[in-house]
Amino acid sequence: MKTVFLKKLFLMAMALMLFLPGFAMAADCIATPKSLSMNYTGMPKAGVPIDFTLDAVSSCSGSLYYFFTYIPDYGTSLYDGNNNWKNMMTDTQAVSFTAGNTVRYTFRNAGYYVVVADVSPTAGFATPVRNIIGTSVTVQENSGGTDVCPFQATALNVTVTNALNGQVVPGATVRALTQTATSSDNGTAALMSLPTSQDVVVTVSAPNFVEQTMAVRLACGEVQSQGIALLPSGDTGVAEGDIRVILTWGQNPEDIDSHMTGPVISSSERFHVYYSNPNNNGYNQAYDTSIPCWLDVDDVDSYGPETTTINKINGSFTAGTYRYYVHHYSGSTNIPASGAVVQVYKGGQLVRSFSAPTTNDPNVGDNYVWSVFEMNLAADGSYTINPVNTYSSTGYSSGDTTIFRNGVKLPSFIPEVYHLFMSLPSK
Repeated sequence: MKTVFLKKLFLMAMALMLFLPGFAMAADCIATPKSLSMNYTGMPKAGVPIDFTLDAVSSCSGSLYYFFTYIPDYGTSLYDGNNNWKNMMTDTQAVSFTAGNTVRYTFRNAGYYVVVADVSPTAGFATPVRNIIGTSVTVQENSGGTDVCPFQATALNVTVTNALNGQVVPGATVRALTQTATSSDNGTAALMSLPTSQDVVVTVSAPNFVEQTMAVRLACGEVQSQGIALLPSGDTGVAEGDIRVILTWGQNPEDIDSHMTGPVISSSERFHVYYSNPNNNGYNQAYDTSIPCWLDVDDVDSYGPETTTINKINGSFTAGTYRYYVHHYSGSTNIPASGAVVQVYKGGQLVRSFSAPTTNDPNVGDNYVWSVFEMNLAADGSYTINPVNTYSSTGYSSGDTTIFRNGVKLPSFIPEVYHLFMSLPSK
């Protein structure tokens, strides 16, 4: 493999020059790479993080800037030129320099990779000239599976919204560890250079909103996106201690839906509040007063929120059992990979939080349901919340009653799930 790489290095450099727009050939000063090393001996396995470090010298004053790229299977019969060079900071073809001379990257699949680093006295593709250096990496299969891949991200893009109407919240302060950012006019804030070995706790605050804290699971080797919704601090539901369940998620799938079932006042029937029956005749106004619940907002284009309110009737809650579900309505990927988080508030206090459980079963895809929790609520507002955390099929056929718990198929099913999701109306 090393011989192949050395023979191809010149062609590789030429290909990279074509890939990098505006590659300058004149310079007032020169940055020269000395070595490109990795903190791994032998052959690394798929799913194992590797630190690539570029050592360089320069005749220029000031800082140096670095750009790390890779391409799979270069110099082998499997090489596909359409793959193009990938930015190891973002895993895309976007061009971006970093002030750090080390990048941590995890190759998900076994194979032969060529890694090329570029050093420049400027933070972009302009004069003076840059120089490149490359190395080859042979990645082995990992018998431990993909679960060994650590959480890894270079950035977390947070979209901040109003939990009651879904409108974006500009000017919100978003914090995670040592990073702080402010949401833009479109409600998005970017946190950069996050750690690669842990989940992060994100705190969001804004004037006239209840501060929100959420643990976000960073995706392996990807820039993560996450929606976070804030409750208005002047909301009467917050002041009166109503129960609100807020669903947020990432960019994909575009549309996942909240479903709440519970007791109907003076009836043995159970209500079902969701996008087709929101029971919402305006903010804080239930249409059917025998149903102590409504859907504040239904989101169909990523991030959420979907907010469900359980309210008091004549000063008391309607006692009984409430169940909460999340349904994958449309869009790519699935609920386990969506970054979906369900948070339960009583007034302005967060009392429970659920993250979509992971599963290794490939069948948990389109139209599956995440049964999140069951809550037993008393008239005085006391409650117990029992996690369910089960994935189930929506019942495409009368014999399809399989459910999954932690990736393991179970021989039974939840009758209410099967009944509710057998034939949902379209939006």
